[in-house]
Amino acid sequence: MKRFWKSGDPFIWLTGGALALSLVMVGGLVILVLVNGLGSFWPSPIARLILADGKELMGQVAQREKIPQPGAPPGTPERYRIQVRVGNRDLYGADFVWVEEANIVRRDFPAEAVLIERQEWGNLYGFIKEVRDGDRMVARGPVDGWKGLQTSLPGATSTSKEIRRVEKKEIGAINYAQEQIRLRMKKLGMRDREGSPEVAQLQHLLPDLYTAAVKSHHLKPILSPQIKITQGQEGHDWEFSAVTCEAPVVNFTLPAKLPKELPEKLDFLRKQAAIKIPDLLVEEETNHRLTALAENITKLGLTTDQYLSTKRLTPTDLKGQTSQEARIDLETEYILLHIQVKQKLPDRKSALDYLQKLV
Repeated sequence: MKRFWKSGDPFIWLTGGALALSLVMVGGLVILVLVNGLGSFWPSPIARLILADGKELMGQVAQREKIPQPGAPPGTPERYRIQVRVGNRDLYGADFVWVEEANIVRRDFPAEAVLIERQEWGNLYGFIKEVRDGDRMVARGPVDGWKGLQTSLPGATSTSKEIRRVEKKEIGAINYAQEQIRLRMKKLGMRDREGSPEVAQLQHLLPDLYTAAVKSHHLKPILSPQIKITQGQEGHDWEFSAVTCEAPVVNFTLPAKLPKELPEKLDFLRKQAAIKIPDLLVEEETNHRLTALAENITKLGLTTDQYLSTKRLTPTDLKGQTSQEARIDLETEYILLHIQVKQKLPDRKSALDYLQKLV
């Protein structure tokens, strides 16, 4: 027996058994995740419930559980309830509701019921009555309505993206102008001039003037303006300047022959397109990158001087280097955007894949 223990065989078997047990536990965990998670990729049927009080609900049954009955006498029948995802938060105020099974008079699964994932207010459950594009009716009924919805969806998606762009760019620029007004008002307030005519003028006049100037000059600014109040004395006309920029013009034709590697292709196209990136846009991107860099340096527990010392750079060198990288990256992004629009590709990755395949 002593020789048996000294040979080390028991420990080998123990190690092998522990490894086998670990593999079984890992496999069980993977199976548990798959069982509970894969169902999310296959929507459950849409159920329509008619309750005893005449109320109708439509949605997907999420789970079923026993209703606790503390203190009930022995032999009391068990009661169950189901959780239904009804969506339509704009109508019901909640995504899920609990329904006692005893209150369900009828349950069916209508074939015409649809689930539409929305950007706001959660899923929409219901029937397609008609599809409209503004005041124009595109289709009517569940069958034609579904086809009309499929046809109209790409246009609606494009419109939604344009709305988001306007919210971030044009409206964002106006919000920035209002923030400048708020700061100006704060300065005036510090001088005991709060409630003065100047404050009222700043609050109501500047946003309207900036918006009117943008529209009258048919501008499409892509940055929040840099607003400077050049004249703001009591008893005199007020003057302000707003500096912003538009997206650069990109106009080039893909040549018949391109370098083999993608970085070389992008360098070639940047030289051919000769895009003029606005200095204001480069400055904005440079400041954004320097801010992100400063945050990362702080997270590493370094000071800016220590970082510059390790890189053997001065602050001026770092800003110049970052500015040059920002300009090159912006030129690349506008080239890819031009290819994406011209070739009608869905996203930036598709533009890169398209460019990669060109020889």
